[in-house]
Amino acid sequence: MARQLFHRAVAWLALAAALLVTTGGAEPTAQQASPPAEALSRWRYVKQIHVPAGASRYVAFLVDEELFTHARPDLGDLRIFAASGREVPYALRVLRERRDVMRLLGEIVNRGTTEEGARRVDVRLSDPATVHSELALDLGGGTFRRRVIVSGSDDGTDWVKLAESWVYQIPDIGFTRLTVRYPRSTFRWLRVEVHPDPIFDKEPPPIRGVAVRYRREVPGRYVVYRAEVSDRQPTRAEGQFASAWVVRLKGRNIPVNGVELDAADRDFVRDVIVYGSNDPELTDGWKTLASSRWRRKLTQKPAPLRISLGETRLALLRVVIIDHRNPPLTLTRVQVHGPAHQVVMPAADVEPSMRVFFGNASALPPRYDFAFNLPDRLDPPPRHAKLGPLQPNPTYTPPLTELPERYPWLPYAVLALPTVVLLTTLIDTVRRLLAAERRRAHDRE
Repeated sequence: MARQLFHRAVAWLALAAALLVTTGGAEPTAQQASPPAEALSRWRYVKQIHVPAGASRYVAFLVDEELFTHARPDLGDLRIFAASGREVPYALRVLRERRDVMRLLGEIVNRGTTEEGARRVDVRLSDPATVHSELALDLGGGTFRRRVIVSGSDDGTDWVKLAESWVYQIPDIGFTRLTVRYPRSTFRWLRVEVHPDPIFDKEPPPIRGVAVRYRREVPGRYVVYRAEVSDRQPTRAEGQFASAWVVRLKGRNIPVNGVELDAADRDFVRDVIVYGSNDPELTDGWKTLASSRWRRKLTQKPAPLRISLGETRLALLRVVIIDHRNPPLTLTRVQVHGPAHQVVMPAADVEPSMRVFFGNASALPPRYDFAFNLPDRLDPPPRHAKLGPLQPNPTYTPPLTELPERYPWLPYAVLALPTVVLLTTLIDTVRRLLAAERRRAHDRE
């Protein structure tokens, strides 16, 4: 009897341990030619993708509030599948405004002086296909204002004028501009002519160095999020009379980088404080995000106040305007905006019926090759698809690792099971000993 109970207990312990430690997925082996298919039953939510008709190289849609709320914060759990079951690669782009300057490799191969007395150097780039758009010059010290001519060539013989500009240097006031910009070019050869300043230069100026650079400016795209703005709430801030408005976004984890305010009033000066929280229930209180001073005059055209918040994930904002002894302002607009998050897919892989799955905290980022090779500028622009409403994934099955969360008593039951087994064994042993003692006593009689 005790032995049977013991074996049953061991079996239950093994099953419980398997339930607690199972991760629900098999590791791919080295012999597998491609990664195994992911079980879509691990994704909680799904949205339909409505793709418009047309011809283009790319199809894209914007991440909405529901995706931000229910997907992982890094959006690495997004998976897109066509109706045929084929996984569609994508690239996630955050459309912030960017300005990058890259220095390119090149060497000065010729130096000389023109008939007009200008110094001239020829620069040959290492890569013949490099795109460049500006030069940074090293012209030594002193005060000057010099004219610069930049020309380009494919072979170092036939030259095309790219730009003519002025460079300045005034050390006494700390003013320097030694950069010459020109239209994007792929010429491998560049010729730089620096003409002397007619006032300060007694001889042709030296050209100590030339740096060829490419300035890349990517325009940003920002979206205004849907929000509910509360009525004015009288409050105190910094010991003064103030007004507060609570702004509730349509979800959480919304990437916000600014808020814009407008008022019907025409003449005022107010201090504004913006607070935020990513908890819709506000259990952790408010966090101060930014402050600013809002000033308007009757003689000026009214303009909204734009407050930069960096970039933070939010569900709630609280705008506080310190009124002091002045009448409260009448707010007419409160807008919350952030950089658009765009998902781009190759049009060749897109089908009329598409779905995006999300809501899997254990999913690995896909890191598609398509994402790494996508250019910054998409020409022509992609077709813009739209997302349908949020739907629960009908095939969703919670992973076994979630069982302790769904059944909080399970770990305690597993821990108590060995104790029950030991007690059962002890009781059975005691019973056997007592029975044996009674038999021996009966035999002695």
